[in-house]
Amino acid sequence: MRIGIDCRLVLDKPTGIGTYILGLLRDLLRLDGDNDYVLIVRDRVPEALKAIAGPSARFARCPLPPMGPKQKLLAARYLRPLRLDVYHYPHHDLPFGLEERTVVTIHHLPEPGISTGPAKIFNPLLVGSIGWAVARARRTIAVSHYTARKLIERFGHAERIIPIYPPPSDLLDEREEAPLPPGIRAGSYFLFVGQRRPHKNLVRLLRAFATPELRPYQLVLSGPPYRGYREPEQWVAELGLADRVFLLGTTEPSLLRSLYRNALCLVVPSLLEGFGYPVAEALHFGLAIVSSDRGSLPEIVGDAGLIVDPLSTEALAEAMIRIAREPELRQTLRERALDRSSLFSGERSARSVLEVYREVAEMAGSA
Repeated sequence: MRIGIDCRLVLDKPTGIGTYILGLLRDLLRLDGDNDYVLIVRDRVPEALKAIAGPSARFARCPLPPMGPKQKLLAARYLRPLRLDVYHYPHHDLPFGLEERTVVTIHHLPEPGISTGPAKIFNPLLVGSIGWAVARARRTIAVSHYTARKLIERFGHAERIIPIYPPPSDLLDEREEAPLPPGIRAGSYFLFVGQRRPHKNLVRLLRAFATPELRPYQLVLSGPPYRGYREPEQWVAELGLADRVFLLGTTEPSLLRSLYRNALCLVVPSLLEGFGYPVAEALHFGLAIVSSDRGSLPEIVGDAGLIVDPLSTEALAEAMIRIAREPELRQTLRERALDRSSLFSGERSARSVLEVYREVAEMAGSA
């Protein structure tokens, strides 16, 4: 088969979808020596892609933005000449004209009342785009059973929707670990990893962290701010937490590994997650987790964490206090995390995706 994977969403700065593409490619190219891979880029080839591509992969250019009207209307004119047996577009903005041989990946389905950006509105156009992709693609990969269930409830097409957990990120490869930044005390901080978007629920996390019982501890937020959304920074100042909260911005992998290795626990208070890479990473490092009970998070965390109502600052604070004060609980959750991490295997993910590609190629008459 000639398999095309759209890599235009791999950017120089890490993103969730970029991490998904790179992890999938890494494991497919390690595992599959029989098929040819065409990696579709916009103009220049990102360094991360160059590092992954092997002898069975080549690059092709599609100079359009990876999302938006031009992508939908015009991408097929660049992709058809590639004569692909399967085209994998790892998001919802599926271009017109390639549906008979297309696989899409849906990472989450927006929900009314939960803002993922600065505008506190529900975006029906986004939901419509996801619905169109699910209806037109031969197969839809959902990144969790939760996401698959939500897609089927909303759009139907159960026979086309397949839950496959994403491959682990490159972060889990054994490499050097950077020292912690000055002021951060190993074993004394709670860790949040991710972009500071509204649905990450950081304001409630900060209010929970401000409880007097947690004064001896620190909170590290690893990840960049999101566009014009600055409420977390404002609440750090308002609550008088500037000496105990560290806003690190985008974090290099070597430092992020150190942060996972030396934290008390990972805190994930999100109101919506389709999968949750930080949870899978924390499991690998044997890190206890305090997690929201929303979205896919209970499915991914399993018995390796304390699951709480993310709308309750009291519940968040209570769980964090327990983790801080009960070393036996931390050890139990650590052992469970290490056991659970085996569920998120790159080889298992790649084999499952490769089977989807074979099905689509057969349906298109190309295998």
